[in-house]
Amino acid sequence: MTKESENEKDVTVLERAPEPNENLLRHQLSALWPDAGDDELKALAADIVAHGLREKIVRHDGAILDGWQRVRACSLAGIELGSDDFTDFVDSGEECAAFNYVVSINQHRRHLTAEEKLEMAAKLKKHLGIKPGRPSAADAGMHQEKRRQLAEFQESLGVSDRSVERLEQVAKADLELVEEVKSGKKSLHKAAREAQKRIAGSEYDKAFEKVQAVCGKSFAAARSRN
Repeated sequence: MTKESENEKDVTVLERAPEPNENLLRHQLSALWPDAGDDELKALAADIVAHGLREKIVRHDGAILDGWQRVRACSLAGIELGSDDFTDFVDSGEECAAFNYVVSINQHRRHLTAEEKLEMAAKLKKHLGIKPGRPSAADAGMHQEKRRQLAEFQESLGVSDRSVERLEQVAKADLELVEEVKSGKKSLHKAAREAQKRIAGSEYDKAFEKVQAVCGKSFAAARSRN
Protein backbone atom coordinates (compact mmCIF):
# COMPACT_ATOMS: atom_id res chain seq x y z
CA MET A 1 0.00 0.00 0.00
CA THR A 2 1.57 3.29 -1.12
CA LYS A 3 0.56 6.94 -0.89
CA GLU A 4 0.42 9.06 -4.02
CA SER A 5 2.77 11.64 -2.54
CA GLU A 6 4.96 12.38 0.46
CA ASN A 7 2.33 14.71 1.94
CA GLU A 8 -0.65 12.96 3.46
CA LYS A 9 -3.92 14.09 1.93
CA ASP A 10 -6.45 15.90 4.03
CA VAL A 11 -9.37 13.54 3.44
CA THR A 12 -11.81 15.85 5.18
CA VAL A 13 -11.75 18.32 2.27
CA LEU A 14 -13.17 15.78 -0.16
CA GLU A 15 -16.96 15.83 -0.32
CA ARG A 16 -17.50 12.30 -1.67
CA ALA A 17 -15.31 9.32 -2.37
CA PRO A 18 -14.42 8.67 -6.01
CA GLU A 19 -15.41 5.32 -7.44
CA PRO A 20 -12.92 2.50 -6.73
CA ASN A 21 -10.78 1.17 -9.55
CA GLU A 22 -13.01 -0.42 -12.19
CA ASN A 23 -10.96 -3.62 -11.92
CA LEU A 24 -12.16 -4.05 -8.34
CA LEU A 25 -15.60 -5.61 -8.40
CA ARG A 26 -17.91 -5.89 -5.41
CA HIS A 27 -19.24 -9.35 -4.60
CA GLN A 28 -23.02 -9.66 -4.56
CA LEU A 29 -22.96 -10.84 -0.94
CA SER A 30 -20.95 -7.79 0.10
CA ALA A 31 -23.47 -5.58 -1.71
CA LEU A 32 -26.19 -6.70 0.70
CA TRP A 33 -24.75 -4.19 3.15
CA PRO A 34 -25.28 -0.48 2.46
CA ASP A 35 -22.31 1.78 1.82
CA ALA A 36 -20.87 3.80 4.67
CA GLY A 37 -21.99 7.41 4.85
CA ASP A 38 -19.66 10.26 3.94
CA ASP A 39 -18.64 11.06 7.53
CA GLU A 40 -18.01 7.40 8.39
CA LEU A 41 -15.98 6.94 5.21
CA LYS A 42 -13.87 10.05 5.88
CA ALA A 43 -13.13 8.79 9.39
CA LEU A 44 -12.08 5.40 8.01
CA ALA A 45 -9.89 7.05 5.36
CA ALA A 46 -8.20 9.22 7.99
CA ASP A 47 -7.54 6.15 10.15
CA ILE A 48 -5.99 4.29 7.21
CA VAL A 49 -3.79 7.30 6.40
CA ALA A 50 -2.63 7.43 10.03
CA HIS A 51 -2.29 3.73 10.82
CA GLY A 52 -2.33 1.84 7.55
CA LEU A 53 -4.75 -0.84 6.45
CA ARG A 54 -5.54 -2.82 9.61
CA GLU A 55 -7.39 -5.64 7.84
CA LYS A 56 -6.74 -7.12 4.42
CA ILE A 57 -9.30 -6.99 1.62
CA VAL A 58 -10.91 -10.42 1.16
CA ARG A 59 -11.64 -11.64 -2.36
CA HIS A 60 -13.88 -14.48 -3.52
CA ASP A 61 -14.62 -15.53 -7.09
CA GLY A 62 -12.66 -12.53 -8.37
CA ALA A 63 -14.67 -9.96 -6.42
CA ILE A 64 -14.43 -8.14 -3.07
CA LEU A 65 -16.23 -10.25 -0.47
CA ASP A 66 -15.14 -8.19 2.55
CA GLY A 67 -13.49 -4.80 2.68
CA TRP A 68 -15.42 -2.78 0.12
CA GLN A 69 -15.62 0.21 2.47
CA ARG A 70 -11.86 -0.02 3.04
CA VAL A 71 -11.36 0.00 -0.74
CA ARG A 72 -13.54 3.12 -0.99
CA ALA A 73 -11.68 4.77 1.90
CA CYS A 74 -8.31 4.10 0.27
CA SER A 75 -9.61 5.58 -2.97
CA LEU A 76 -10.78 8.63 -1.03
CA ALA A 77 -7.38 9.05 0.62
CA GLY A 78 -5.45 8.55 -2.62
CA ILE A 79 -3.89 5.33 -1.40
CA GLU A 80 -3.00 2.71 -3.99
CA LEU A 81 -3.64 -0.87 -2.92
CA GLY A 82 -1.00 -3.50 -3.62
CA SER A 83 -1.16 -7.27 -3.86
CA ASP A 84 -0.14 -7.60 -0.19
CA ASP A 85 -3.33 -5.78 0.82
CA PHE A 86 -5.51 -8.61 -0.51
CA THR A 87 -6.21 -12.16 0.60
CA ASP A 88 -8.46 -14.87 -0.80
CA PHE A 89 -11.43 -16.30 1.05
CA VAL A 90 -10.70 -19.83 2.27
CA ASP A 91 -13.77 -21.85 1.33
CA SER A 92 -14.45 -24.55 3.89
CA GLY A 93 -16.65 -26.40 1.45
CA GLU A 94 -19.66 -26.03 3.72
CA GLU A 95 -23.01 -24.98 2.27
CA CYS A 96 -23.30 -21.16 2.16
CA ALA A 97 -19.80 -20.74 3.64
CA ALA A 98 -19.17 -17.37 1.98
CA PHE A 99 -22.58 -16.09 3.02
CA ASN A 100 -22.10 -17.18 6.64
CA TYR A 101 -18.67 -15.53 6.67
CA VAL A 102 -19.99 -12.19 5.43
CA VAL A 103 -22.86 -12.22 7.92
CA SER A 104 -20.62 -13.08 10.88
CA ILE A 105 -18.09 -10.31 10.23
CA ASN A 106 -20.63 -7.62 9.39
CA GLN A 107 -23.40 -8.37 11.87
CA HIS A 108 -22.04 -6.12 14.61
CA ARG A 109 -19.58 -4.05 12.60
CA ARG A 110 -21.86 -1.18 11.63
CA HIS A 111 -24.99 0.47 12.96
CA LEU A 112 -27.92 -0.08 10.61
CA THR A 113 -31.32 1.54 10.60
CA ALA A 114 -34.48 -0.56 10.57
CA GLU A 115 -35.08 0.50 6.97
CA GLU A 116 -31.57 -0.55 5.90
CA LYS A 117 -32.05 -3.96 7.52
CA LEU A 118 -35.30 -4.46 5.62
CA GLU A 119 -33.64 -3.49 2.36
CA MET A 120 -30.82 -5.96 3.02
CA ALA A 121 -33.28 -8.80 3.62
CA ALA A 122 -35.15 -7.90 0.43
CA LYS A 123 -31.86 -7.87 -1.51
CA LEU A 124 -30.93 -11.33 -0.23
CA LYS A 125 -34.37 -12.67 -1.08
CA LYS A 126 -33.93 -11.40 -4.64
CA HIS A 127 -30.35 -12.70 -4.79
CA LEU A 128 -31.52 -16.18 -3.75
CA GLY A 129 -34.29 -16.10 -6.33
CA ILE A 130 -37.08 -16.77 -3.83
CA LYS A 131 -40.45 -16.15 -5.45
CA PRO A 132 -44.08 -16.48 -4.27
CA GLY A 133 -45.84 -19.80 -4.73
CA ARG A 134 -44.88 -23.42 -4.28
CA PRO A 135 -41.76 -24.69 -6.05
CA SER A 136 -41.73 -27.76 -8.25
CA ALA A 137 -40.99 -31.12 -6.66
CA ALA A 138 -37.52 -31.06 -8.22
CA ASP A 139 -36.72 -27.65 -6.69
CA ALA A 140 -38.34 -28.24 -3.29
CA GLY A 141 -35.12 -29.14 -1.49
CA MET A 142 -33.17 -26.17 -2.82
CA HIS A 143 -36.11 -23.84 -2.13
CA GLN A 144 -36.28 -25.03 1.47
CA GLU A 145 -32.55 -24.44 1.94
CA LYS A 146 -32.83 -20.92 0.52
CA ARG A 147 -35.79 -20.21 2.78
CA ARG A 148 -33.80 -21.39 5.78
CA GLN A 149 -30.88 -19.18 4.80
CA LEU A 150 -33.16 -16.16 4.40
CA ALA A 151 -34.95 -16.87 7.69
CA GLU A 152 -31.66 -17.01 9.61
CA PHE A 153 -30.50 -13.77 8.02
CA GLN A 154 -33.78 -12.02 8.82
CA GLU A 155 -33.63 -13.29 12.40
CA SER A 156 -30.08 -11.93 12.81
CA LEU A 157 -31.36 -8.53 11.61
CA GLY A 158 -34.59 -8.66 13.61
CA VAL A 159 -36.93 -8.24 10.63
CA SER A 160 -40.04 -10.22 9.72
CA ASP A 161 -41.27 -11.84 6.51
CA ARG A 162 -44.28 -9.53 6.54
CA SER A 163 -42.11 -6.40 6.67
CA VAL A 164 -39.95 -7.61 3.79
CA GLU A 165 -43.05 -8.39 1.72
CA ARG A 166 -44.37 -4.89 2.42
CA LEU A 167 -41.12 -3.35 1.22
CA GLU A 168 -41.27 -5.47 -1.95
CA GLN A 169 -44.82 -4.26 -2.52
CA VAL A 170 -43.69 -0.65 -2.11
CA ALA A 171 -40.81 -1.19 -4.56
CA LYS A 172 -43.20 -2.72 -7.09
CA ALA A 173 -45.44 0.34 -6.94
CA ASP A 174 -42.86 3.14 -6.90
CA LEU A 175 -39.13 3.22 -6.14
CA GLU A 176 -39.51 6.80 -4.93
CA LEU A 177 -41.73 5.46 -2.15
CA VAL A 178 -38.88 3.18 -1.11
CA GLU A 179 -36.56 6.18 -0.83
CA GLU A 180 -39.13 7.98 1.34
CA VAL A 181 -39.24 4.96 3.66
CA LYS A 182 -35.42 4.75 3.79
CA SER A 183 -35.13 8.46 4.59
CA GLY A 184 -37.76 8.23 7.33
CA LYS A 185 -40.16 10.60 5.57
CA LYS A 186 -42.82 7.90 5.44
CA SER A 187 -43.46 4.82 7.54
CA LEU A 188 -43.36 1.41 5.89
CA HIS A 189 -46.97 0.79 6.89
CA LYS A 190 -48.18 4.03 5.28
CA ALA A 191 -46.07 3.47 2.16
CA ALA A 192 -47.39 -0.08 1.82
CA ARG A 193 -51.00 1.14 1.97
CA GLU A 194 -50.26 3.76 -0.67
CA ALA A 195 -48.49 1.15 -2.81
CA GLN A 196 -51.45 -1.20 -2.54
CA LYS A 197 -53.78 1.51 -3.85
CA ARG A 198 -51.45 2.34 -6.73
CA ILE A 199 -51.06 -1.32 -7.72
CA ALA A 200 -54.81 -1.88 -7.52
CA GLY A 201 -55.42 1.19 -9.67
CA SER A 202 -52.84 0.09 -12.20
CA GLU A 203 -54.33 -3.40 -12.42
CA TYR A 204 -57.81 -1.90 -12.88
CA ASP A 205 -56.54 0.28 -15.73
CA LYS A 206 -54.92 -2.71 -17.41
CA ALA A 207 -58.12 -4.74 -17.09
CA PHE A 208 -60.15 -1.88 -18.55
CA GLU A 209 -57.79 -1.58 -21.50
CA LYS A 210 -58.24 -5.29 -22.26
CA VAL A 211 -62.04 -4.99 -22.10
CA GLN A 212 -61.97 -1.86 -24.25
CA ALA A 213 -59.88 -3.65 -26.84
CA VAL A 214 -62.56 -6.34 -27.06
CA CYS A 215 -65.71 -4.22 -26.72
CA GLY A 216 -64.55 -1.19 -28.63
CA LYS A 217 -65.61 2.44 -28.30
CA SER A 218 -69.11 1.67 -27.03
CA PHE A 219 -67.68 0.37 -23.77
CA ALA A 220 -65.47 3.42 -23.36
CA ALA A 221 -68.48 5.70 -23.87
CA ALA A 222 -70.50 3.79 -21.29
CA ARG A 223 -67.64 4.03 -18.78
CA SER A 224 -67.33 7.78 -19.31
CA ARG A 225 -71.05 8.25 -18.58
CA ASN A 226 -70.63 6.39 -15.27
